[in-house]
Amino acid sequence: MPPKKQRDKEMVGKQAIDNVTADLLSPSTTKYQSPLKKLKSTIDKHHRKTIDNVDGKYLSPLRCHLPNLKLALGQTCENISCTVTEKTKSVRVDTH
Repeated sequence: MPPKKQRDKEMVGKQAIDNVTADLLSPSTTKYQSPLKKLKSTIDKHHRKTIDNVDGKYLSPLRCHLPNLKLALGQTCENISCTVTEKTKSVRVDTH
């Protein structure tokens, strides 16, 4: 069995290769998602959620999509209310 320092060096090399392989195999997380899709996925994960620091360019599209949000969600929830606050740049989605 090699000395401890040599074993540690060998393990570091193996771990680095495994990490690179895992990164290459994992799906990219930088894909663009529309604001409506982000809200839908948020609602699917949590019944009540506040999203802070929404980029200003998303506030207008979100407001346009709010009437269609329930339709887009399908039968996920009966009642849904969304509040878009421009001053704090936050979106609050409540399902009842």
